[in-house]
Amino acid sequence: MTLNTGLLLISAVLIALLVSYFQYFFKAKSNSKLNYLLAFLRFFGILLILVLLINPTINMSSYEVEKTPLALVVDNSKSMLEHSSLKNINEYL
Repeated sequence: MTLNTGLLLISAVLIALLVSYFQYFFKAKSNSKLNYLLAFLRFFGILLILVLLINPTINMSSYEVEKTPLALVVDNSKSMLEHSSLKNINEYL
């Protein structure tokens, strides 16, 4: 997400908050629970509309560690037959 998109999203939250505050709480005579619920719904609706107008794109990158196959090279000469780790080499193969 770019800096421009981030600033637009923050301004959208502030605009939605200010609009819902001025419509429900500025010079209000009563602060009932219904006003809080309606103010939250108005805030959420305006925020949703503004975010859809901004149309942010979110890119997700994931990284995986992929082990490369190990190449095991064995010499098939007579000198290898005399070596003491012949059993280990045969187990690996």
